Amino acid sequence: MFCVHDNYLHALTDAGFDLVLSANNHILDRRDKGLLRTIETFEKAGVPWLGIYRSAEHRQQHLPYIKDINGFRIAFLNYTYGTNGIRKQTSVSIDYIDRDLISKDVREARYEGAELIALCIHWGDEYKLLPNSEQRNLARFISSLGVEMIIGSHPPVIQPIELSPGDEHKRPTLTVYSLGNFISAMRNVDTRGGAMVRVKLRRDLSGRDYIADESFRMVFTHAPVEQGDNYRLFPAESDSIHNSVRIHRDRFVSNAMRIYNRNNINVARDTLPISEYNN
Repeated sequence: MFCVHDNYLHALTDAGFDLVLSANNHILDRRDKGLLRTIETFEKAGVPWLGIYRSAEHRQQHLPYIKDINGFRIAFLNYTYGTNGIRKQTSVSIDYIDRDLISKDVREARYEGAELIALCIHWGDEYKLLPNSEQRNLARFISSLGVEMIIGSHPPVIQPIELSPGDEHKRPTLTVYSLGNFISAMRNVDTRGGAMVRVKLRRDLSGRDYIADESFRMVFTHAPVEQGDNYRLFPAESDSIHNSVRIHRDRFVSNAMRIYNRNNINVARDTLPISEYNN
C-alpha cells in the first residue's frame, strides 16, 4: 500500500522528467481520495500527467495529450492492467487496458493531428524477464492500430525490445516490453536496475515521419554504502560504482544482456558516452 511524499514529484521534475504516467496497479492504494490528491499535486506543480482523471468528463477534456517535440507532434497514452483488486468508489476515471478504449483513443489522437503515438502500458508478470503471451498478443493488436511506440512497465525487471519492420503502408513499431526499474530499493539481482531507450525520429523526402534509429542503455541503482548515503543512479557501465556493489551490478548486467542478446529484434545497446549526448 504505497504512498509517497510530495517532494518525490519535485525531485522527478528537477531531474528533467516532464510527463508523469499514473495508470498503474498501485494508483488506488490510498483509494479514490489518494487518486484525487495525486491529481491535485500534479496540477499545483504544473506537471502534465496521464492515466487518471477526476471523472469521465475530465478525461475527455484532458485527452488526447499531444506534445510538439522538435517539430514532431507526438501523442502519449497510458493504461494499466489493473489496480490490485481495489475498485474505485466514486466517479474517478482510470485508464485500464481495454482494446475498444485503446482503439478509440488512437483514432482520436490521429484526428487531432498526432503524427506519432507513444502508448505507455503497465502489464506483464512480476520478475519475469520475458513477456507473456498476453503481452505479445496485445502488442500485436496495438501495432495493428498503427501505434509507433509501445513502452511497457510493471515487471520490476527488464524485458526484450523489438523493432518490427515497416513497409509502404505501415511504419515500424518499437515495442519495449519492460523498462525495469529506473531507481528503487529492491535487492533481487534483476531488480537493481533497468533500461533507458533512445529513439531518433526523422522525416523522409515526402515529409512522412518515422523511427530512424533506436537503442538502449542500462542504468543501475547504487544502494547506500555508508551511513548518510542516499540511493544514486548510475549508467550500468560506470567506473564510479563502489567495489562493494560491483558484483550486484555485474550480475544485473549479465542477466539483462543475456535476455537482450537472445530476444531483441533490431535494437542494440547504445555505446555512445553519456557526455556526448549534449554535443
